[in-house]
Amino acid sequence: MKKICLALAMIMGMAMMPVVVFAEGESKCAEGQIETSTFGCQDKESAINNLLNLVLNIMTVGVGVIGTLGILVAGIQYLTARDSDEQVSKAKKRLVQIVIGMVLYAMMWGLLRFLLPGVDGLF
Repeated sequence: MKKICLALAMIMGMAMMPVVVFAEGESKCAEGQIETSTFGCQDKESAINNLLNLVLNIMTVGVGVIGTLGILVAGIQYLTARDSDEQVSKAKKRLVQIVIGMVLYAMMWGLLRFLLPGVDGLF
């Protein structure tokens, strides 16, 4: 299980690498704007806001996928527990921890949406 979690963390880390590349040399943008490979011509503040929005969206998808996988694992663990009270309590504990983690992430997501200026909606 630890190897799977490590692999998922590595995949999420690679997915969250910044995809905005600032172009050097001749630019077709207006004065005061920068050209990015992902978002085109924008002023610096908009480019940074869009990058933060992209990272937050990638994290949200990652947390959703990992939470769903965790709930599936807890459900399978609960179903295969049979009459073992220890296995049932482990499965319930895992499920409660996943739900707490998802609620905490939802609270952090809401706070970041409030703090980031000019960010509208998910995706």
